[in-house]
Amino acid sequence: MDAVFADQWFAALDQRQIGSGDGRWTAQVVAVHHEADGLWVQVAPVNDLSATILIHVSATTSLDEVLHTLEKQTAR
Repeated sequence: MDAVFADQWFAALDQRQIGSGDGRWTAQVVAVHHEADGLWVQVAPVNDLSATILIHVSATTSLDEVLHTLEKQTAR
């Protein structure tokens, strides 16, 4: 995976509004880790950087899949 791929995921997720209503939060990308099979993107709410969520993405992962995963985490 190249730096452009990491930059695209950073741009797609950083400062994005996740969820709706009272559960809505703003995502901050804390880190992007390169691995042979894709990227690990570490995301946290801007108001609680200790509450991180780690998501694995590959070349076939869609933004909708990641957003759905983040919204499910919000519902917990």
